[in-house]
Formats: sequence, C-alpha cells, structure tokens
Amino acid sequence: MFNFDKAVEMWESGMTHREVWISLNPPIKYKTFERAIIKFKKTGWVTIFKAINNKYRPRQRPEYKTKEEAIELLKQGCRLKDLGPDPIKTSDLIDEVREDGYVVVFVEGKFYICDRVYSVQR
Repeated sequence: MFNFDKAVEMWESGMTHREVWISLNPPIKYKTFERAIIKFKKTGWVTIFKAINNKYRPRQRPEYKTKEEAIELLKQGCRLKDLGPDPIKTSDLIDEVREDGYVVVFVEGKFYICDRVYSVQR
C-alpha cells in the first residue's frame, strides 16, 4: 500500500504533485496519483488502486488465414469465422480464392471448394 501521509507531507513542504510523484515513483499513472492525493487531502480517505504494469504490451492483432491456408480449410469445409474474425475481410479472402479459379460453394453453414463439375440446365 502507498504511503499517502508522506506524499502530503512532501507536497506541504513546497513540492508540486509531479515532483512528489517523481520522487516517490509509485506504480501508478500521474493523473491517478494526483487525484488520489487531492482526495486524501480533502477527505482523509485512502484510495486503493491497482498497480500498473510498466511493460508495454501491444494489442494482439487478429489472425487471418493466408490464401493457401484458406484453400486447405475450404477443401475440408469451414465456417467464415474459421478464416478470421472479420466477416468482410474473410469474404474478400473467399473472393480471392474464387478469382484463382476455384469454385467455392456454401452448403449447410459451411464453405467448401467444389471438386465436382455439375451440369447446369437452363
């Protein structure tokens, strides 16, 4: 737990909130620290907060299948969400497979690459 009394004492000695934050180096962001100190000075209540992880973790990007992986999945039959999370991008991927000359059909909720040639009656 963070020692608010020491922070208020340092602030009253003439330091700014930012100088106190830098010297104490708490595991929270500056704005959170500033709000907690102001609240403690006004009410005397101690704010309990979660410590932040100082390591930067980039957001995970959604994984989409490549065209070759999509062709292998379509030979076995797959749903749209098996190719990727965004239905627009995955339908574009299916269109790319169709442009390569494959016949992709939708049967019973799954997409398949059709390996049979059917005669069409007009």
